[in-house]
Amino acid sequence: MTPTREIQTVGYPVKTRVLRVTATTMLAPKLKSIVLSGPELEGFQSGSPDDHIKCFFPLDAGGPVVPRLGPDGIQFPEERAKPAMRDYTPVRFDPAKQELELIFFLHEAGPGTDWAKAAEPGSELVIGGPRGSRIVPYNFDWYLMIGDETAIPAFARRLREMPRDARAEVLIEVQNDAMSVPLEHGPNVNVHWIQRLDARPGDPTRIQSAIKVLPFPKGDYFAWVIGESTAVKSTAELLRTQFGAQKEWMKVTGYWDL
Repeated sequence: MTPTREIQTVGYPVKTRVLRVTATTMLAPKLKSIVLSGPELEGFQSGSPDDHIKCFFPLDAGGPVVPRLGPDGIQFPEERAKPAMRDYTPVRFDPAKQELELIFFLHEAGPGTDWAKAAEPGSELVIGGPRGSRIVPYNFDWYLMIGDETAIPAFARRLREMPRDARAEVLIEVQNDAMSVPLEHGPNVNVHWIQRLDARPGDPTRIQSAIKVLPFPKGDYFAWVIGESTAVKSTAELLRTQFGAQKEWMKVTGYWDL
């Protein structure tokens, strides 16, 4: 019998939470793990590694800005500057400890980067979501993951949550070897680190060259492509036209723009 490979979508009640940083760890020169905790994590749900939460970063000195979710969408206190909002992957959630781990890729600047660089135990952060999950079944013959440094948090969660015997090929472009962080995965997973060194980030040339020489396993596969918005579209087209990828079995996400 052919296994069903339907990708399911589930929704969750949307709630904002004020959390406190309990631990921070530099995983690599530009990757910082931040663990958040608090009783408001009661009932938090995240069913898929490609989920995202929205983080609200205050742009003034008044501390966390807590939005209100009303019939007209997100509303903010009129007396405060509207916070910057960015999406991040919930990398790990421990309901017993009420702890949520996020991993921040530290860009040169930006509200999320600025907050993450300064974050220390006791710092506060307001989050919202996830609104829902897109759940990919683990019965494909194998999985293909292609991304850059910004994909590491989501890929780390996917690899950790996969069945131990799942097969996957993972291609990640990073600046240099210092960004090649250890990833927890099973014995049938191959992680290929591609160093761009001084080349321009967001250019798909190197990652697409690696795809063209990758020994593709036989069978149906699910492809997950993350990176610069224009580059991921080009890479997805390459997979569809030359490597048999099916559109309904792909997730293509632009995390940033040149």
